[in-house]
Amino acid sequence: METMGELIRNNRRLLSFDQSELAERVDTTAQWISALENGRKLPSLVLLMKLYEVLVKSRDSEASSPLVTWLLQWLAEGGQADDKLTSLEKGDLQAAIESARVLLDAAAGRYSPGKGRTLKQFPEAFYPLTIVCGDRREDPPHTEGDLLAYSAAMTDLMFLPGLGLAGEQAVTIVSDKLFVMQNEATLARMFGQTNLLLIGSPAANFATRLINNKALFRFDLRAKSRAWAGQIAAVAGTLDEPRKLEAFLRLIQQPNQVIRAVFEERGVSEEELEGSLIPAVVKRLFDLDEDEVRELVTLKDEIFGKEKPADWMNSFRKPGFVDPASQRFYGSTTGPNIDFGVVSLARNPFAASDDYVCIIAAGIHGPGTAHAVKALTRHDLFDERPLGGVIEVSLTKWTDWRTRFERVGWKWQTRPYTSDSLKANFESALNQTVADRGPAFADMSDDDLRESLVFLQNLSG
Repeated sequence: METMGELIRNNRRLLSFDQSELAERVDTTAQWISALENGRKLPSLVLLMKLYEVLVKSRDSEASSPLVTWLLQWLAEGGQADDKLTSLEKGDLQAAIESARVLLDAAAGRYSPGKGRTLKQFPEAFYPLTIVCGDRREDPPHTEGDLLAYSAAMTDLMFLPGLGLAGEQAVTIVSDKLFVMQNEATLARMFGQTNLLLIGSPAANFATRLINNKALFRFDLRAKSRAWAGQIAAVAGTLDEPRKLEAFLRLIQQPNQVIRAVFEERGVSEEELEGSLIPAVVKRLFDLDEDEVRELVTLKDEIFGKEKPADWMNSFRKPGFVDPASQRFYGSTTGPNIDFGVVSLARNPFAASDDYVCIIAAGIHGPGTAHAVKALTRHDLFDERPLGGVIEVSLTKWTDWRTRFERVGWKWQTRPYTSDSLKANFESALNQTVADRGPAFADMSDDDLRESLVFLQNLSG
């Protein structure tokens, strides 16, 4: 749960204000703002109301971080700091505040079937919520979750505190590795009765890779994603012990400087690292028999074919988003100061019904992901794009890395639409032959289109 200082700091950063800018807007000093954010001081009630007006209400009239949350935190911290209250009175006050928070969480707009939902209602209509983040990929690998994906970056989560999420009873955070380490039945038990917020691209988040094809707005990966699901199952079935996992990792990696260093530590010569000798080297290093080596080489060939493993992995981070509202592709090229991202509702494949859904917030690179998450902090951004869309992020040149992430310009690439107009696009595509469908629907089967239409109908309530 955020402290009073964290509420102020996190919401200030969402607006890209420095402490001086905020101080000027609420008629105080930068030093006082610093003291508030660091927990050394508490605002007066008058200043609290000014801070809330500037930091929350001015950017979001239907604030996702409600005033009552601020007031309860202010009351809790003020009560504990008040020397006039006895320990017993402070305990009673804290218990009353916690009871109020429980009631707020329970009444935070939990979804009820038939009600209908859009991203304008986030987060209130999406509890319980499980956030799925990319994870670190261990080297040497400990599990199949360490293979065939990039490590996630902490910058993906830099705007997470601004989402105004309810208490810990309603929100959990898990690693994306679960989505390749658990079987389908286990995933259904774990995630079949919760909404999912997937943060990060298919290159760095296994859950996004798995669910991308269920999204209304998505990365242009449909064929690759379908093939990957079977490939990762083959990896999980074959590499059933850490020794084989590491052997497979060394087999698929090119003999770059890192791999050369690992091999050289074990007495492998430079000549042995050339091409066809690598399987023999791996066999020797990991004490594999001929059948085990053959099994690993066969698996490598089945997954990658003639592709280099690095190129195969990079295909999950290639530019390009499918936009069924505008019926076109966006973000097919990026530059050093341009990124693209997507915010989209998606079916939850682990749930028995559409009572529980997924939200994908992801970019091609870090800035796209960070600002896809940040978009969810503002209800008004979804007035004309209720189920999501594609965004373009423009970074400031010649600034430090943190400032480049925080102070960006971004805009919707997706044109305004309604739920009905989006539904009409899917219906039109279903009534056409595959050859006549536009680029946004060309790789979707009739079953894919019907599934999307049912999902849209259920979202409408």
